[in-house]
Amino acid sequence: MFFLDADSRISNNFVYKLKKFIINNKGLLFIPYLTSGASDKKYRTLLDLSNMLAESSIFFDKKFSLGGSMIIEKNFFGLLGGFNENLYLAEDHELIQRAHFWGVSPRFLRNIKITASFRRFKNEGEIKILYKYIISTVYRLFSGEIKNKIFSYEMGGQVYKNKKIKKKGFNYYINEIEKLFNRIKDELKS
Repeated sequence: MFFLDADSRISNNFVYKLKKFIINNKGLLFIPYLTSGASDKKYRTLLDLSNMLAESSIFFDKKFSLGGSMIIEKNFFGLLGGFNENLYLAEDHELIQRAHFWGVSPRFLRNIKITASFRRFKNEGEIKILYKYIISTVYRLFSGEIKNKIFSYEMGGQVYKNKKIKKKGFNYYINEIEKLFNRIKDELKS
């Protein structure tokens, strides 16, 4: 089974390269690397960090994927029970976590790439989306899976059509990060 974020792109030879790799390198779970398109080169460092975080997470207790992009053997996906639809966010990361409990680590495909979309960054604002990604990562690391709405994160490109999104300033997000850290600190004390 192949999962791909709706606004991501694959190359013309993606399926050919993927099939060839899987035939020559058996496995149950594969994650292609994320890259940026020519018009989004300024986000390359962010993608490099994301790729590094996901790949290095196999050595730590909390596992991460790379957005919704993954290839998983169909029977294994069924055995895992599919995605946890009771989560508010990060069900892809949680699936990787459950696979780990079965002794399966994803194989990261450095030479098979998916072009990530930065539509959300451009429409909602870079600082706001970075804030959300940092908050969700910290939340997963210290509080567990994201079952409740910790911030607004609408799915689907239709949310940007004819909708003016109010962009908040840098200080707002710094204050929100501080509130979250204090909340997590309080939860860890109890």
